[in-house]
Amino acid sequence: MTKKHWIIFGIILCCLYIISPVDLVPEVLLGPLGIIDDAGVLGFMLFLVKQLWVLRSDTRAKKEGVRQAVVEVDDVKKPIEPPKLSDGI
Repeated sequence: MTKKHWIIFGIILCCLYIISPVDLVPEVLLGPLGIIDDAGVLGFMLFLVKQLWVLRSDTRAKKEGVRQAVVEVDDVKKPIEPPKLSDGI
């Protein structure tokens, strides 16, 4: 399986965990604190979605032959000379 397939598989597993009634930390025992594990899985799922988005844009850029431009900046500071006055007015 490719990286894309593993990411999609992870997203599906996260969705199944969030909607399933079985939790590592049950809400019945701890009340609102039982939602912490669901929130953690949701955060991990968002991370996987971001990774899939980055992988998709990288693949699209390779297909289209898009290259990123590199701009070099000269860090040498040049002295600023004051304007010269002309003598013949």
